[in-house]
Amino acid sequence: MPSLEINGLALGMHGGESLGADTASTMMQWALPGATPAAVRAKNPELVARRDAEKHRDAADDLSLAEFDFMFAPGGHAPMVDFHDNPVLGELLNSLRENAIPISLICHAPVAMTSARYRLDADGVPIVNDDHAFKGARVTTVPKYGEVPMFKVGYPKIPGEKTRPLYYVDEALKDAGYDVSLTLNPSAIRVIWDEEHLLLTGNGPQSVDAQADKLFQIVAARSGAPA
Repeated sequence: MPSLEINGLALGMHGGESLGADTASTMMQWALPGATPAAVRAKNPELVARRDAEKHRDAADDLSLAEFDFMFAPGGHAPMVDFHDNPVLGELLNSLRENAIPISLICHAPVAMTSARYRLDADGVPIVNDDHAFKGARVTTVPKYGEVPMFKVGYPKIPGEKTRPLYYVDEALKDAGYDVSLTLNPSAIRVIWDEEHLLLTGNGPQSVDAQADKLFQIVAARSGAPA
């Protein structure tokens, strides 16, 4: 089963470009006496609507990758478990590229590209190709120097348990042979479109609006529609 990213469910994480202000605002609301989930949701209807807008495909429908306009994967720490070094995901990424489908990854989700060295044979057995078609692609993601402070003050703690991931996404991508571009300010917005590899990446939730705009432009240009 996919791993749940509890931080990604926090309303503040859906603030887009106003991530900092919305996070601070909802944290202050939670600190008030008598705060309840219903009360916080009532004060933040736009964030609630944005969080609840996700739609899911009917598993009974026929599926062809060639029919997709793009693939998008959200971030958070869950992809660091599910997307890293995953042969099934590697097969998906390479199949999307072969069908010329743009791939959009934000925040921690670019770690998926560590799986691009895998393909599956007809029996589902992984095949490793370290000289794969995505190698050397330009990407951005969350920097280690942005993660470390959040581990100390920003994320929930479980008493007696370690909750820090065992690696950092930017380092994993560099080790996998990608051209990783980071911002000095971890909260600054950066979106990179590598047209050669049909790969769009954003460096965190603060970039979601800019990345959505760029993805719309890419899809519109490919379809011949006005951007």
